[in-house]
Amino acid sequence: GAGQAAKICNNMILGATMAVTCEAFVLAQKLGLDPQVFFDISSKASGQSWSMTSYCPVPGVGPETPADHDYEGGFAAALMLKDLKLALEAAGQAGVDVEMGEGAEEMYEEFVAKGGGGKDFSAIIRMIDDSWKAPEGSNPAPPPPGTGSRRADRRLLRLANEIEGAGQRNRDRSGLRHVRVEDVGAECAN
Repeated sequence: GAGQAAKICNNMILGATMAVTCEAFVLAQKLGLDPQVFFDISSKASGQSWSMTSYCPVPGVGPETPADHDYEGGFAAALMLKDLKLALEAAGQAGVDVEMGEGAEEMYEEFVAKGGGGKDFSAIIRMIDDSWKAPEGSNPAPPPPGTGSRRADRRLLRLANEIEGAGQRNRDRSGLRHVRVEDVGAECAN
């Protein structure tokens, strides 16, 4: 009913905003910003969200949250993943493309597979900053054979698209034919 629809739509927003909030904190830190300074600015600026101001994923920053307790308590990442999967299923049935929701679902699926399902969903920041270590006694699922994580696969695809785009721009300037890897493979097979 309407209550379930509202819940899964709301939690899709929450999952996506928490994921991007975590990414922003990691990026800010890599760019040399102190997490508290970044919080003080972003929590009062256009980047403000509930994930930032009420449930900050960084320990010791903002109000007390599960981050301050090693991500114990709160809303389990496995439950967030369940709700994201329900939202994607509903979106598919409704014929709605939800790319941000899909991205959040992929990230939480990877985090849960790495043993993070019992931690609060904000602990995904530890996967993003590469500091995640599965809890003792958990049995993280390995990635599918022959693949890295979905995030790594997306990064590789983006890089390949950037390289192909650069090749296309060079061809446009030089007038030379751009040779694609797929073309070479097909020609070698013949």
